[in-house]
Amino acid sequence: MKKDYNIEEIKTFLESHRDAGLSLLFDDGHEVDLTYDTVHVAAKKLEQDFDAIPADRRAAAEFSPCRVCPARETAVMCHALPAILPFLDALNPYRSHLPLTVVYVERDTKDGDGMLHMRRTTLQRALQYIAMESVLGYCEVGRLYFKYFSGIIPFASAETIAERIYANVMLIEHGNQAAVAAIIDSMREHLAVTIQCQIKRVRLVSQSDVFVNAFVNLHMVLELLRPEERSRVCEALAKREAL
Repeated sequence: MKKDYNIEEIKTFLESHRDAGLSLLFDDGHEVDLTYDTVHVAAKKLEQDFDAIPADRRAAAEFSPCRVCPARETAVMCHALPAILPFLDALNPYRSHLPLTVVYVERDTKDGDGMLHMRRTTLQRALQYIAMESVLGYCEVGRLYFKYFSGIIPFASAETIAERIYANVMLIEHGNQAAVAAIIDSMREHLAVTIQCQIKRVRLVSQSDVFVNAFVNLHMVLELLRPEERSRVCEALAKREAL
């Protein structure tokens, strides 16, 4: 149940949610901690105890590394999965379009106190955070493109995320259009494979549609960065910067 908070309650709440990453606050009072440290610890624990995953799932073809993975010959399973699997049970009871409140604290490597964002959104939009974290933080291929997602608010719209990616690539490549096009094309090609594989994997293990739709949303970002769509992204970005 939602309620009105007084100023002291708001201060207490904000002080208790300063760890970098995401917190999900459901209207039924349930809270799920998806902060960076929590995801990292859970992923590492699962990586060190693969027996915690049922044998039939470990043997499924979907759990194998993608065809573009450099570790596909040696990895026991996809390295991105441990960032997702520990949170399935907590989120399976919910549907993707469920409204909730999310708190996201950016990572700030300078003083450890990143900017806090709080808003109402849907669960599938919120879980774009886990989709991006698993692909960009744990996937062997996705890590190569992590820097181009800098400064992105993970529950933003696909259009806003695409604009930020394009701006980041432009900045890093000093506006070199040929280099920008080459990087975005490579990113789209590789991440499309990993995201499609993740969609197949979560369909295999999750009873809910929340993770599937979160990855579908992320795939929509790649679609907006197709060569024929980039001019629209550039125009939208130019209008945003002109404000």
